[in-house]
Amino acid sequence: MKWLFAFFLAGVLSCHATAQGAKEEWDTYMASYDKGAGSVLVNMALKEKAPVISYNYLVITGVKINECNKEGFPTAQEFQKLYKISDGANELIEKKKRRIHAGTFTYNCERTDYYYVNDTLLLRKYLTEYYKTNFPQYSYIISIKEDKSWGQYLKFLYPGEEQMESMKNQKVILKLTQAGDKLEKERRIDHWLYFKTEDDRRNFFLRVYDQKFLVEKLDVLQDSSSHPFVLQMYRPDKPDLKTMNRLTLYLAKEAARYNGLYDGWETFVLKD
Repeated sequence: MKWLFAFFLAGVLSCHATAQGAKEEWDTYMASYDKGAGSVLVNMALKEKAPVISYNYLVITGVKINECNKEGFPTAQEFQKLYKISDGANELIEKKKRRIHAGTFTYNCERTDYYYVNDTLLLRKYLTEYYKTNFPQYSYIISIKEDKSWGQYLKFLYPGEEQMESMKNQKVILKLTQAGDKLEKERRIDHWLYFKTEDDRRNFFLRVYDQKFLVEKLDVLQDSSSHPFVLQMYRPDKPDLKTMNRLTLYLAKEAARYNGLYDGWETFVLKD
């Protein structure tokens, strides 16, 4: 992957093993829903195994946010309380049941955690007592249902194509801003793409040529790659999130039309 500051990104995700042996690899993204924006924190590593046999029941639990802004997100002070509530519920479920934590959803003045468990006996009772005893000032949410196919994880929590591109772009842009870049000025941005055949590569570039891209390099990988034909191209753009989300999604979709893979972008820091 040709992502600028890629050597920083390993620390962005939390990666370890749970008590059940399922690897955890957390990432977050924003998306639009019926009543506005929402934030999803998701265990990306579960995609490799979902659905996990015997963890057939989905538990969605959390609270309504007492102090939220007009966008439906908690205030900074409220976030600390929500972490405490969530951590306590997590410890309770882990103590009582075998569980896999799949994600957290913050939206419309609610914050809920998603767990897959192998057994639901008395779980609603345990959670109800937990909220009433420890956080009586909050309205709590408890939903327990069967989800053998893990549809809520695969179709709701796990990011789609647009969210995936945005997540990658956010990481690069975060590092630019941390380096002092205000993202206000256009500068050269390079893009990497890989194709199955030389004709695919040529036809793709002809397709996007009117978007004022220029070729930096054409190459052929000597390994056994299924997409050995490399295209590095560039043009000036502002590396703000809105611009890059629109651009990278466009390039990814156009590349797919020609049996190609879009592999990211790279640029340099402008501080002035």
